[in-house]
Amino acid sequence: PHGEPFQTPNEVADTTPITPATEKTRAGRGVLSLIVLMVLGLTIVIVASRVLIGSVVVLADQVGVPKVVIASTLIALGTSLPELVVGVMAIRRRHPELLVGNVIGADILNVLFVIGASAAAKPLPIIDPDPAAVVPRIFLYLHLPAMLVVLVLFRLFIFSASRRGRFARWNGIPLLALYVAYVVLQYVVTR
Repeated sequence: PHGEPFQTPNEVADTTPITPATEKTRAGRGVLSLIVLMVLGLTIVIVASRVLIGSVVVLADQVGVPKVVIASTLIALGTSLPELVVGVMAIRRRHPELLVGNVIGADILNVLFVIGASAAAKPLPIIDPDPAAVVPRIFLYLHLPAMLVVLVLFRLFIFSASRRGRFARWNGIPLLALYVAYVVLQYVVTR
């Protein structure tokens, strides 16, 4: 009994030094598979966006709803579903900070980069110039005020959460209610 203490095979493996060659092989395989998955995901997103945009244009024409309304509801929901899945997975794995960071980062990316890059490529009219449009100024009368209300409310929730260190459950109720009201109001206004 004067020898080394007993170690399980897992404990021995944990203490075995990893050589630089082993690390490089693991990292190389991981990076290569991640690049392949990223290219595959990007290809799926590009193909799906072509199908989605074509379908939305036809749907908007058949239902008689302005494209901006369909875009701000169906397309926005479709493009935000991956964020929802990431958020649920982050919460299930006990990393809620990833959810908050993802949502805030995605919003900043959409507002600054996506709109900025699009506007740099081609001017973006925010008001439908067609006088026969059903709701030519829906952006100014509904979308912009709704976005400002959400920003103010979210800012209040962030200040409150920063003191407590977390968002309270009740913070979700007004956000969900505002979203439902926003979607319903869009369709009511366009009818």
